[in-house]
Amino acid sequence: QHTAWHAGNRKVNKAAIGIDLTNGVYTKYQNWYRKNKHGARPVLRNVKVHGTFIPECLGFYPVQIEAFKALVKALCKHYDIPVEMPMDENGKVLRAVSREAANGKFRGIVNHFHITRGKWDTANLDWDTLYKEMNNIFVIKNRRRK
Repeated sequence: QHTAWHAGNRKVNKAAIGIDLTNGVYTKYQNWYRKNKHGARPVLRNVKVHGTFIPECLGFYPVQIEAFKALVKALCKHYDIPVEMPMDENGKVLRAVSREAANGKFRGIVNHFHITRGKWDTANLDWDTLYKEMNNIFVIKNRRRK
């Protein structure tokens, strides 16, 4: 009854908190955002996930990214979740399936694309920058406490 199904994986869903970052993704929706006075979304090219480039897509509004960082900060602090993400061999956020995350054994922040090759949503976020910024938020706060 209280299990989410956002990750498509029973092990992961039982221990996950899902955050929905709404975005039409496809550039065909750009006119809708403009027409409804939300303003144009950034258009992203050369976004790679699962070893391939996704089609040109819409990015997120800066206010969404700031709200996301604040929410993640609050959730991580409240639930004692490490501000960690699956990383690749170059020290960048992994942009593919993480075996550890897919098996429900990773403790930290993961994306749908870390769980299954069938999803790439939020690949259009600059995860390396977000990861650094989220960690800086925690480092600065911890320094102030001392």
